Formats: sequence, C-alpha cells, structure tokens
Amino acid sequence: MKRALLLAAALLVCAVPARAQDEADRAWAAGDTRAAQPLYEARLAADSTDVRALHRVGLLRAWAERYDEAMALFDRALRLEPGNRDIQIDRARVLAWRGDPSAGAAALEPLLAAEPGYLPALQARAQFFSWAGDYDEALSTYGRIAEITPEDRSVGLDQARVLAWASRFRAAEAAYDSLLQRNPRDVPTLLGLAQVLSWAARLDSAEVVYQNVLRIAPDEAEALRGLARTAAWRGKLVLAEDRWRQVLARNANDASAWVGLSQTLRWQGRDGPALAAAERAVRIAPTDRDAREALRWARMPIAPRVSAAQVYETDSDDNRIMTTSATAAYRPVASVELRADAYTRQSEVGEDNVGEGFYIDTRTVGGALTLWTQLEPGWSLSGTVGASDLDNAENIIPTLRASLGTPARYAVTGGLNVGRYPLDATAVLIENEVYVDELSAYSSWSPAQGWTVSGGAGGARFTSRESDESNERWNGSLAVARRLSRPITLGLGVRAFGFRRDLTDGYFDPDFYGLAEMTARWLRETRHWSLNAEVAPGLQKVRSDGDPSGSVRGAGSIAYVFVPGRRVVLSGNFANTGLSQLSAGDAGNYRYRSVSLAGAWTF
Repeated sequence: MKRALLLAAALLVCAVPARAQDEADRAWAAGDTRAAQPLYEARLAADSTDVRALHRVGLLRAWAERYDEAMALFDRALRLEPGNRDIQIDRARVLAWRGDPSAGAAALEPLLAAEPGYLPALQARAQFFSWAGDYDEALSTYGRIAEITPEDRSVGLDQARVLAWASRFRAAEAAYDSLLQRNPRDVPTLLGLAQVLSWAARLDSAEVVYQNVLRIAPDEAEALRGLARTAAWRGKLVLAEDRWRQVLARNANDASAWVGLSQTLRWQGRDGPALAAAERAVRIAPTDRDAREALRWARMPIAPRVSAAQVYETDSDDNRIMTTSATAAYRPVASVELRADAYTRQSEVGEDNVGEGFYIDTRTVGGALTLWTQLEPGWSLSGTVGASDLDNAENIIPTLRASLGTPARYAVTGGLNVGRYPLDATAVLIENEVYVDELSAYSSWSPAQGWTVSGGAGGARFTSRESDESNERWNGSLAVARRLSRPITLGLGVRAFGFRRDLTDGYFDPDFYGLAEMTARWLRETRHWSLNAEVAPGLQKVRSDGDPSGSVRGAGSIAYVFVPGRRVVLSGNFANTGLSQLSAGDAGNYRYRSVSLAGAWTF
C-alpha cells in the first residue's frame, strides 16, 4: 500500500511540469501573454535548460523593454541550441527595438551567410534597414526576396512602402499604380496609395482613395483609421478624435486606433488622456513598434526633466551679456506640473552706450516657481511666483505671472497673460532697476491644411526704480504662415509697438516702431538629428517721423536627440531689427545689429 502511494505521488510530481508546459503553450497560442509569463517562468525554475521557455520569457522581457535581460535569456538559449534560427532572429530584433536597427541587421549576417535565402531573416533585415533610414539597403533586400518569391505580391507592397518612408513619394505612387493595374480594386494596394498621398500632403486625394476603399469594403478598419489620420493632419483635431473613437467603438482592441488617438490627443495638448491611450495600445500589442513609440512620446511631457542653457549676446550698442539658466519640472499627476527656474546673468556695457570713459558691469540672479494645470478638454492654467536680485539692489524685484490658454483641439485657439517681471536684459537696465507690468492676449487660427493665421496685442507699463519714472507701451502683431512641404514654411508678418514717452532708462522706447517681414523656415528631422534654419528679410520704420529701411533676421539650430525629450541643442541668431534692440540707441543713420549664440541641454 505504501509503495502504491509513493508511486502515485511520483507520477503526480512528474505530471505537474507536463501540465504546466501544456498550459503555458496554450496560453501563448491564445495570445494570453499575461497568463503565459508565470507559467514559463515556473518552467524555467524547474528546468533551466528549457529552450522554449528561455525564448518566450526573453520575448516577454523584450516587450517590457527589459532588453538586457532579454539578451541574456536569448544567449543562454543559443548556447543550448546554437542553430535555432528563430531565436537568432528575435535576438536581432531586440537590438533593433532598443534603438540600434543597424546592429540588428548586422546580427543577421552570420545566419544569412549560412543560408542566403532564408526568408524570415531577409524580411527582418529589410525591416531593420528601413527603421535605420538605410532605404537603399532595405529596397535591395526586398529585391532579393522578390527573386526568391516572384509571385508574392506583398513584396511589391513592401517596396512601395519603403519608397514612401524614404519620402520618394512619386516613385512610391508609381509603384502602387503599377500594382493597381493588375487589380484596381485591391484593397491593400489602395490603402498604401492613400497613405503615400497623405504623407505627400495631398490629403484631399488621400480621402478620396480611403472613401473608395470603404465602398469596396465598408468594414475596412484601415480606411477608417486613414480618414481619422487625414483629419488630424488637416488640423481638424475634434473631427479626428471623433473618427478614432468611432473606429474603437467597432473594435476596442484596435491597437493602431489607440496609437492614432494618443497622437491626436497629444496634439491637442491633453497629456493625461494621450498617455492612457498609448498605454492601452501597448497592453493590446506589446510588440508593436508604433505602439511603443507612441508610449515614448506620450511619456515625454510627463516625465521629470532637467534642462540647462547658456546664451551669449552682443550687439552694436556695446552690450555683452552671458546668461546661464536651469529648469527642473516634475508632474505628480499628468495634469499638474511643478517647475522651478533659476538664472544668473552677467551684463557689461562699454562707453559706446553710456558715454566716453564709462563702463558698467552688473550681475543678476533670479528664480521662480510655476504651478501649471490642465482641465479637460485641454484648458491650461498657470501661475508663477519668483524674484530677481538686480546687482545687489536694495529691493528685490518680484516676478508674478498668470496665464490662461484655450484647448488646442479647436481651429481657433488663444490665451491671456498677465504679470510683473524685471527687465534685466542689459547692464543699464539692471542698474536702473527696470520692471514691467504687462497684459497681453494672443490667438491662432488654422483655416485650412498648412495655413496658420496668428496675432496678438497687449499693453505694458515700464517703471524704473532708479529714476522713479514710468512709461506705457502698446504692441500688436499679425502673421500668416503656409507650410508648403514637410521641411519648408513661408510666412508674412507685421509687428508694431509704441511708447507714450521718450525716456533715458535704458530700453528702446520710440513713439512708433513697425516691422513687416517675409519669413522662410526650413526644418529637417531624422531619427537623432534636427536641423533648423530661418531667414526673414523685411522693412522697418523707427519713430513716426522716420524713414523706412531694410531689415534682416536669421537664425539656425542643430540638435541631437538621444531619445524623445532628451536632447542637446546649439543655436545662433543675427538681427538688425529694432524689434531686437536692447538699448535706447539713436536715430539718423545708426543701424542696430545683434548676435546671440546658445547651447542647451535637456535630460
């Protein structure tokens, strides 16, 4: 009897791993990774040489962005089964997922050297090179795949898609048109064509194609998603949000729709809902690259951040200014931010500004605390309290600001700002202890795709504690901008201001200043680099009795982006506009010039 009981117990012990193995594999096959994870971990605890468990736990770690742990598990599995091709490919995927797709492609080379025609490895290689921006190599790899599987129509779709990613829109459109000649009602090809038209900013044509797809296949989710995207890219963010929610009403587990909704909410400035949508997308599709990217972008404004900057400015009024600043921000919840700012400014001015034989060297230290909050559906409120010590002045000048912003989801947006702050841009202003009380309003309107009309107006009182005199200023602006393509934006703007009195407190205070200028802006962004350049020629008029004269502004910057929200930037500016003038200056033939150089770090 005892022997029978011992035998039964032994059989039960042996049966547990087998049953756990079956349960883990069934959960995996059903897509229930949450249930599969503890079961596979239990298998590894019982048998550290279980290659399938090592492989799948490694994938689970990678999907959770625990890449080092995933690599260690894959390496253990490959030591046990060096020829396991699936694990070799997934190991390469982890290299690509953690930000180095070129390394992922390189990791596939030994496998492809042994088996040049192994399709899963070739497909992964093409995908990795497209992620890395090496589109020619990706297209070459798809060409090799096409030679192996000449009847596979999906390869032609992949090639057209890579051409679109490379911004070779005409070539991509031609590739899709060639495929449509075989079957004009082929839905995947029509969807690819619509996407290319969208990326080429031909949104009207893209919508026509998406509507055509829905006539062929009324329940085609990608066409519904495409209509939501085009609405968002048009700037019709309320319509876009409604369309995304209509897609999700049909299928609440549509990860792509959650990604699109997250992006639309982020463009609306609604950080909390955008994060929730991105998290939902990743829960549904943990391996989806777009979902993980959406989550990174959604986390960016919410994550704690610290930034530092240093700016050097000089001008033809003999001002030399060095400003060092730092900012730290933290959000206890997505809709509330606490921010601390601090700066120090060293300002010098020579005799060209204050008179022969005179020289002023001053230093300012200041800081402020800001509380910002957001109310659905995107209203923003903020308040700032701070102070600045102007070169050991007897009385510290406070900084007080409050602002209200309307939701960014509407075509017309605006805001209101009120505050008091020190005007400590130059040594003379610091010595005169000038501060400003200001009220301003601004608005922006997007009447059509690529168009923006913006304007603002305000009034301010400038007060000097040194002279005990005040001056009032009015100001206004109006600008129209048109985005011609992804990198190029052109604009036309007018700005003007005027002071009631002509004082000698160190700031530029003509009774009238007007500036009309054309702007051309170029922006180029890659995975890690951002290049920006702007030039703005124009006409300006200084004082109501002055003559118009030419003006020019120029600016440029280069930024390296480590990950979204973490970057280093170098920038420079040149201007001869009175709008940039820091000091009182002079009339007549005098031409003002200013140059600034800046470096900033955000981490």
